[in-house]
Amino acid sequence: MVNRIESPIMPPLSREQLAWSLFDAGCWGYASVTISTIVPLVFQKDTPKDEQPFSSAVWANTVAAGTVFAGLLCPFIGAVVDAYSIRKATVFVSACAMVGLLTLFASLDPSNWVLLVLVAMVAVLFYSVMQAVYNSLLMHVVDASEDELITVSGVQCAIGNFGAMVLMTLLQLNDAKHNKEALPQTMVFTSFVWSAVWFAVLSVPFYVMYHEDGSDAPPLSRAKTDQSGLATVGSSMRLAWVSFKQTLHQRELMLYIAATLLYSDASSTVFSVYNVYASQVGVSTDVLLRGSVVNRWVGLASALGWVALARAA
Repeated sequence: MVNRIESPIMPPLSREQLAWSLFDAGCWGYASVTISTIVPLVFQKDTPKDEQPFSSAVWANTVAAGTVFAGLLCPFIGAVVDAYSIRKATVFVSACAMVGLLTLFASLDPSNWVLLVLVAMVAVLFYSVMQAVYNSLLMHVVDASEDELITVSGVQCAIGNFGAMVLMTLLQLNDAKHNKEALPQTMVFTSFVWSAVWFAVLSVPFYVMYHEDGSDAPPLSRAKTDQSGLATVGSSMRLAWVSFKQTLHQRELMLYIAATLLYSDASSTVFSVYNVYASQVGVSTDVLLRGSVVNRWVGLASALGWVALARAA
């Protein structure tokens, strides 16, 4: 019997589901402080004067390039993690690479703008890979029922936004008093380090409680296996390609993919670049920092509303 943790405002979660959600609170908190808020502001302020009119476009292309490269790599990465059941390891390796690169970004000399762009792009790549593999774990931490799938996903979103809001408040981003000048590098580096500590602490329950035993590797009847009985990488990639071709013939899945591109990915793109654009057109840094904190409050309320609607349906 699965032990579940009760809450007066949340549906009961298993310990594994709670650990998975706490990881999201750490990850989303870290990403909210770094990639979503401070990195774009630092990027815009450090853009050379002759490139300032194009800073929004450059940042958007930087995020897009990192995301596209991750998308190209993910089918191969997915085949590997399925064949060897190393989803958790892949999540943590990607997270460590992202944190290391963003810490490097915070410590670089602002005059080395090209290197800033490259480091940010590769950090976005690792962030995208981590998110893709982490989100795929939803199917492994919930039961087969559609109701639990929707509920746990909504709760995870609420916990993630709450964690981000708490971290940003603890770092006093909502009380930051900055004008249109660049953020102090000391403040940037300190925020990144404490955000990394926050991420690391909230990742521990997931690392301890989530286990992979290889029982969910690709079926033996559909993929060649090695001597241990697990699917090989090559056969997993062929299976992924077959599944992709089958998806093209399923109308419901294609509609879902289209909705994801138009809603989720489009909103993520806007979310990634609005700080750069707002800073470029003259919105003060302190307003943007406070707005980023408020955004997490809105996300928390929206996620709780989604959970309530899902449970009432």
